[in-house]
Amino acid sequence: MKKDLKVQFFLSRPPSMKTSPIFGWPTPLGCLAVATYLKKAHPEIEIEVFHGLHVPQEKMEEKADGDFVGIATTTRAYGSALGIAKKAKERGAKVVMGMQFPTFMAAKILQHRPYVDAVVRHDGEVAFTKYVEGAPLHTIPNLVYRENGEIGENPIEFLDLDQLPYPDRALIDLEPCFEVFNRIDGPFDKATNMMSQKGCVWRTDPIGGCIFCAISDHTLRLRSPEKVWREVRYLVEDFGIDFIWDTADDIAQDKNWFDEYCRLKPKDLLIHFSYYISAQNVTRETLMKLVKVGCCNIFIGLEAAQPEVLQAMNKKATSEESWKAIELLSEYGMSTYVGLVAGIPGDTEESVDARLNLARELACIEHVDRIHWSTLKPVPGSKAFEMLCKDPVVGHKYRNHDLFSLEEMKRDWAERFCKVDYDYLLHVEDEANKVDPYNIFYKPLEKIAGEVS
Repeated sequence: MKKDLKVQFFLSRPPSMKTSPIFGWPTPLGCLAVATYLKKAHPEIEIEVFHGLHVPQEKMEEKADGDFVGIATTTRAYGSALGIAKKAKERGAKVVMGMQFPTFMAAKILQHRPYVDAVVRHDGEVAFTKYVEGAPLHTIPNLVYRENGEIGENPIEFLDLDQLPYPDRALIDLEPCFEVFNRIDGPFDKATNMMSQKGCVWRTDPIGGCIFCAISDHTLRLRSPEKVWREVRYLVEDFGIDFIWDTADDIAQDKNWFDEYCRLKPKDLLIHFSYYISAQNVTRETLMKLVKVGCCNIFIGLEAAQPEVLQAMNKKATSEESWKAIELLSEYGMSTYVGLVAGIPGDTEESVDARLNLARELACIEHVDRIHWSTLKPVPGSKAFEMLCKDPVVGHKYRNHDLFSLEEMKRDWAERFCKVDYDYLLHVEDEANKVDPYNIFYKPLEKIAGEVS
């Protein structure tokens, strides 16, 4: 490994930033995790991390001049990632891609993009570090690479999360993240994100996983609660963080872990959280524990109310469980975001209209502060994408390619698997956005605690 190495990490930027006014406040955890591991192994390396939601595309392309350039990207941002990769390769960099989209599309990326040297699937900390160190390519776990005109795919190894350092937030400037979050008029000033778990227990089931889910981990890995709380303390004491979004798919999906996590919450640590949770895990006991931990916001994926629609999307929670959960959250005064999805196989104008009426009903429930309506995106990694690839009419657009128009994918999906016109889905999405109460507001813990005491 040569001296004076410069290694850069980029979170690529979606082409359109039309979304929530606070879009872009979370940190690029994946980039930071890999950068931190590399920095710990080789403190002498110069490392730069670029948050694509804060840095313009042109600026990132201009700055891409490292010896090694790692690019994290989604389906939507992949075109922007290619722009960075091209410029980096022109300047002599070794270019590596990672994150969910490259994990599922690794071989196709290398087939179509000669300026991308390798792809890391799943965990990147060890793989990227070994790649920078110059280890023989065939020995690096999780690596997909090009060598002598052939593409090699190495076995997957999932890392023990407790053996990894927590991401070093000092590697980026957090102020732009704070500034975006502070566009809302709430009680918190310094928000960030962290990860206590990887994976979804429903996705690990051979028959499980929602049709639109593209979570790359088909395992469930839990960090020890002790180490999670150590990271929380680090965020509070070193950066003044007062609000954390934990990106775990369901904070209560492992009951023993959840109970221990809540039990070990340091009494001297005043911090507030937002969590995802599945409806079947919302109970009075769970909510009381969450309140004591500092939870002030919950996201719950209701998706739909009709049993046949839930079955078509392979949703585990029933309509009854979801309604009970939302009623309990309202009773406890918990700020709640509810997710709804349209474009499910077999959807008709009538079934989508029923979901829009459901959104209107939800908007009238106290403490339902946001309704997130989404038209199904059949992105790589999801069962929906597999169905799209197998389709005899449109499958040829997706089976052997790596760059897609997300709008075209959604339209093709609706035309092939739904009984409703795509333009009608877009119309209903516009109507649903008008229904969204859009109260992006988080109550301080003291108020919630008072309501449930």
